[in-house]
Amino acid sequence: MIKAIIVDVDGVIRHIDIEIAEELAQSIGFSFSNLMNTLWDNDYGRQLLCGKITRSDWWKGIISLNSQLSQIPQDFVWTEVFDKSSIDWELVAYIRKVGQSRITAILTNCDSESKSLLLDELNTDHPFDYVISSSDVGAVKPEKGIYLALLQKVGIEADQCMFFDDSVRNVESARDLGIEAFVYKGLDHLRKMVESFQE
Repeated sequence: MIKAIIVDVDGVIRHIDIEIAEELAQSIGFSFSNLMNTLWDNDYGRQLLCGKITRSDWWKGIISLNSQLSQIPQDFVWTEVFDKSSIDWELVAYIRKVGQSRITAILTNCDSESKSLLLDELNTDHPFDYVISSSDVGAVKPEKGIYLALLQKVGIEADQCMFFDDSVRNVESARDLGIEAFVYKGLDHLRKMVESFQE
């Protein structure tokens, strides 16, 4: 029996305007995908997302790896590139409905400041029983530790949890633990999967 519905943030309940983000990334000499790899696919990115270093220390580390960013203010990345996103309020409304009979939660890779901004964006009456970030637990998706921390926090077994993420790697890692995990393909797909597991 599925007792909890868990969703990722970016790519599921929040969507970046890729066209705008691509233009902004190109304005500083990157493609959007290359900028993402430069910022996150390194030890500094992991340390920030795990809550082990500050944004300031992370940025200093990123610049040490890629001097091309040395003339770019750190705030440009957060307020110009990442801030061009919007919440899927229709999905949030559906989660609110699901939450009448199941536990609902967010599981996201983000630093503590990003989590605070997310909660502000969702407002205090958001429908999620838990909002768990990588910075809360010291592990990032697709590492197994973040899923184990989620299960312990929520108090459920792996096979009682349904998880939606836009990353194939994250979904496969969750499945390895016995979680019913799916690559997110839109609200209709999520609704169909949730309803297919109803008793």
